[in-house]
Amino acid sequence: MILSTLIYTFFLIAIGLILFLFFSKGRLRRFAIGITIFLIILPLCFVAFLGIFKSQIQQGKILPQLGPILILLSPPDDIKKPLGVVYLTPNKKEYNLKITHKYLGNHEILLYFKKLNSYDELEKTKKELFLTVEFKYDSRIIYSAVSERPISYYSYAATENKSVISFIRYNVPNNLPINTALQVKIKVEGNIEQFIEKYGPVRIEIKKGSDI
Repeated sequence: MILSTLIYTFFLIAIGLILFLFFSKGRLRRFAIGITIFLIILPLCFVAFLGIFKSQIQQGKILPQLGPILILLSPPDDIKKPLGVVYLTPNKKEYNLKITHKYLGNHEILLYFKKLNSYDELEKTKKELFLTVEFKYDSRIIYSAVSERPISYYSYAATENKSVISFIRYNVPNNLPINTALQVKIKVEGNIEQFIEKYGPVRIEIKKGSDI
């Protein structure tokens, strides 16, 4: 959306400069030509390049430094799709899944459960579970993380009428590679059975987070 607005704005400015160039003469025309090339044609070419190769840039295949910025300006349609989902089961502490990171930037491991009615209720849940995660490639651990106690990053969301706690945050490609199949082991400490009894079905998601 933002990228489209930028292209439209540049287009209008370009029309204005072209009209100015058409009606100007002498030194004024040469000046207008230089300004048109420097301020309009080159940026337009760059913006067009970003639009054409948007997916490749967002996925880190070319110009990876621009990936997170371009994701903010023009989010992909599947940006909110979870990379992996598991549901907590009473008396089961370890959960294994396979994921592949598609986009550059921050990612999160989130816990979803029934919507709570107050901030104080959500605060109490922060100390009830504790997560550790290991990412493996070819059976070798390449990154691991532990949720802080109490959890320092969390959010209250109305999405799906659920409460959401962000346990762990990491970055691609700073912590983990992009476009690489990884094995993930999530270990949950705490009274899972009691947590499910209090808050209903609970699921863990790994998904793209905010880069702001």
